[in-house]
Amino acid sequence: MFRWIKAFILGIIIWYILTIVYGTLVGALDLNELSFFNSKSNFHNFILYPIAVWLSFKFTKTSFWGNSKDKEKN
Repeated sequence: MFRWIKAFILGIIIWYILTIVYGTLVGALDLNELSFFNSKSNFHNFILYPIAVWLSFKFTKTSFWGNSKDKEKN
C-alpha cells in the first residue's frame, strides 16, 4: 500500500514538472497564440496527468491493480 501511495505522489510531482516543461515549450515556440493552445488548458492537463501517473508507476515498478499474476504464481 505504501508503494502505491509513493507512486501516486511521484506522479503528481512528475505531472507538475511535465506541465512546466510543456508550458515552456509552448511559450518558447510561440504556440500560445494559436487557439488550440490558448483555450484548452484543462484538456492538456487531462492528457499530462495520466501520463505522469503511468510513468511514476513504471519508475517505481508498482502494479496499479495490486499483485501481478507473476507474483501470485511464485
